[in-house]
Amino acid sequence: MLETKNDIDFASNNEILINEIVAQMEKELQMCGEQHTFQTASPIALIQELASFFIELKSTQRLSNIVYRIDINLKAKGVGLHETERVAELAWDRVFQKVWFRKKYRETQNTSGPKLY
Repeated sequence: MLETKNDIDFASNNEILINEIVAQMEKELQMCGEQHTFQTASPIALIQELASFFIELKSTQRLSNIVYRIDINLKAKGVGLHETERVAELAWDRVFQKVWFRKKYRETQNTSGPKLY
């Protein structure tokens, strides 16, 4: 699977519940005007399910909107929109990062205590 600069990726996740990541992905899709409820629960199956969803879109503009919303730089990764499974993998990794960073930020906010100036 894809490794990120932060050494976190969707497939090797052992910190965050998969349903939190799936819920975030469904939210990302909804914010693009797309509806999809994921039926699988393993990372590999979710990547394949998302890739199939991308194929069903039959519109590069709709897929581009999703890629933009999720915040994936396909050019930097050397990936084209037609590589739906790779785009799906990058999408899941990016959504996982969002959930992971949000969780880590909350943890640091809760443990930092009051600030003295």
